[in-house]
Amino acid sequence: MGFPAGAVVFAEVTRILALLATLNLAACRPPVPEASSPVVGPGRYDRTMSVDGVQRKYLLVVPEGYSAGRSAPLIVLLHGYSSNGPQIAAYSRLAKLADRDGFILAAPTGMGRVNGWNCGFANLGARGVDDIKFVGELMTKLEAELAVDPKRIYVAGHSNGAMLSYAVGAAYSDRVAALGIVAGSNGVDLPHFKRTVPAPKQPVSAIIFHGTNDRLLPYNAGSNSKCLYLNPLGSAILWARGDGITADSKQTTLGDSGSAIQWSGNSADVELVTVNGGNHMWPGAPGSTGKGIDATELMLDFFKTHPKR
Repeated sequence: MGFPAGAVVFAEVTRILALLATLNLAACRPPVPEASSPVVGPGRYDRTMSVDGVQRKYLLVVPEGYSAGRSAPLIVLLHGYSSNGPQIAAYSRLAKLADRDGFILAAPTGMGRVNGWNCGFANLGARGVDDIKFVGELMTKLEAELAVDPKRIYVAGHSNGAMLSYAVGAAYSDRVAALGIVAGSNGVDLPHFKRTVPAPKQPVSAIIFHGTNDRLLPYNAGSNSKCLYLNPLGSAILWARGDGITADSKQTTLGDSGSAIQWSGNSADVELVTVNGGNHMWPGAPGSTGKGIDATELMLDFFKTHPKR
């Protein structure tokens, strides 16, 4: 998986894979014909597109209140390693809550022997596949077919999908307004090898969620030599600096549930939400530990107040 090895982690991975299989069954709906022509109205569509001669799949949910005469925000949602678009749309509840709040949702599926993503500093997808380009072309396609508000395009992801979210935000900083990061990282952090995503050329806001009991990508990864990746605080600071934020951070408590650290700038804000007792699952989703923090609701609230400035 590109995560630290060991019996504890193997047990965690096995449990997560079993849960994802259950969620996949729960997410099943009557088959939806693939839409070969541009989408013109609300609904749930299973779609494909060709990128570099490779057919890519994505789930598209157009909200009930959508009208071509009024622009709507767009969220591109990226699943974790071994999952897929319909699964994350279901377990995060973003398919349901984005529809409620008027967001268009696109949830693509990665590739490889096991579905994954290539994000530059960590490549867990199919060999030779450019997933950063795929997400960019997906955004372009949806903007051509739907009334997407160009100032309200968001990218969210879980685990390996969160890593790709950082990479997409850096590559398309002129288009992406904000990121939603769950249990992810934006770089490799080893004593003799460090590699991170490039700084965005334009500021991109971000809200980042991470559990203190995450055993796949430990919260204090810097002190754990078995973990390859930059920890969440390091990732948040790196992104805030890339956004040009120079102000000191502010910390607030969220009761017994956790805490939040905010970095605020003129053109972007970065927030790290720590989930006390949280594991590697999406906070508030089935199988998650840590109580009182609903990543989906907080993420949507953040997106609503962070258009492209």
